Amino acid sequence: MGKQMNKELLLATTLIFSLPTTSWAGFEEGLEAYRAGDHNKAFTEYQLAVEAGDERALGRLGAMHLYGLGTEQDYSSAYVWFSLANETGDPNAARFRDAASSKLTPAQIRQAEIKIGKYIEKFEKPSEQ
Repeated sequence: MGKQMNKELLLATTLIFSLPTTSWAGFEEGLEAYRAGDHNKAFTEYQLAVEAGDERALGRLGAMHLYGLGTEQDYSSAYVWFSLANETGDPNAARFRDAASSKLTPAQIRQAEIKIGKYIEKFEKPSEQ
């Protein structure tokens, strides 16, 4: 990623995770569901946690996409979630992002970068109001 994209990504993830949240339960429920082998529920709970601003769920969503647990295996989506997790300081995210990118063509990586931008835009809108 270029320096400008890194700055925008860092700003957006900061904005995303500074939004007020009412509950962090989605992450804990996701962990519980994952441990129980209910990957579909875990995936849904991690999505809810991310929507609520829980950055701990970013890497978990990346892993679910990387391994096809609770969702279709999707290296591009894994790349997106691990990129976002990396920007929030997840110590393992860069390694897994790189693993996902090794399965992608340069064109697919460019498309993933576009997805990251769209995700950032999605969360910038509420803060602009």
